[in-house]
Amino acid sequence: MASLTAFVTGATGFVGTNLVKLLTERGWQVRALCRQPARAGFLDRFPVEKVQGELDDVARLAQLIPSGVDAVFHVAGDTSIWPRERVQQYQTNVIGTRNMVNAALAVGAKRFIHTSSIAAFGLRDDVVNEHSAPLGKQAPIHYYQTKALAEEEVRAGISRGLSASFINPGHILGPFDTNNWARLFLLTAAKKLPGVPPGSGMFADVREVAKAHLAAVRYGAVGMNYFLGGDEIRFLELLQQAGAALGVPVPTRPLPAPLIYLVGAIKETAAAVTNKVPDVTREGARIVCSQVRCDSSRAITDLGYQPTPPAQLLADTLAWLRDEGLLR
Repeated sequence: MASLTAFVTGATGFVGTNLVKLLTERGWQVRALCRQPARAGFLDRFPVEKVQGELDDVARLAQLIPSGVDAVFHVAGDTSIWPRERVQQYQTNVIGTRNMVNAALAVGAKRFIHTSSIAAFGLRDDVVNEHSAPLGKQAPIHYYQTKALAEEEVRAGISRGLSASFINPGHILGPFDTNNWARLFLLTAAKKLPGVPPGSGMFADVREVAKAHLAAVRYGAVGMNYFLGGDEIRFLELLQQAGAALGVPVPTRPLPAPLIYLVGAIKETAAAVTNKVPDVTREGARIVCSQVRCDSSRAITDLGYQPTPPAQLLADTLAWLRDEGLLR
């Protein structure tokens, strides 16, 4: 029996690496799009074919995607919160998605799984589900806007015959994270955590996110948004648990939101002079001071998604960082 074939963008990233790992373990033949195949990081651990390419050339993408590929997983995305990088972010998230949709249609891809985000549905106070209005285009955060516009590009492809489904995670934790939440855990371990924002969120296990992508190939409804969340937890509580596990003190109270907004504005202004990416911006402050909540019922029913309790997920994440020698 011939192996199933997959084409993966964003394969060197956090979600992409976990997805490639799972696909290869399940016997798929995987071709991964990389900007620099020689610097593919963790991908070198898996039997994957790496091909060089960008998202800006439809003809090149159509050449790279295997004809009649069983599944295209469009995981690539630009999560920048720095206004100076908005043009590139739009090119990657919106135009890049449009190009991938067109290339997938050109080669007759059997399935297209788009890695979106709860961000596509905007800043809001309610619990988001598949019936919620997508408000990302009205959000005061450029990343949210581009994720909403990217979904529109995929829906335009669906109207032309693309068999596509959407995966919309909330926050994500787990193995192969070195730059996202892992960065805060490393700062905590080094006793350099400057403070904790007052927001909260639902955290998805990246391994379950990868499984949901794979399940969506067979069981995902065309045009359906599948939200991946879990138990809601305050960022303060999460980092306090991390501090307890690492044996280091952490703040007992979150920083006031107005202070974080002020710090974001100051660092953004300074970055305009230094030309160095700031670790906090005004948009970033809005994100970490907000709540992110979603209803995962449809993903549980259709895709077999299983939320991991935050305490277990945190323990697994810290264990992976230790095993990789990143955390003492």
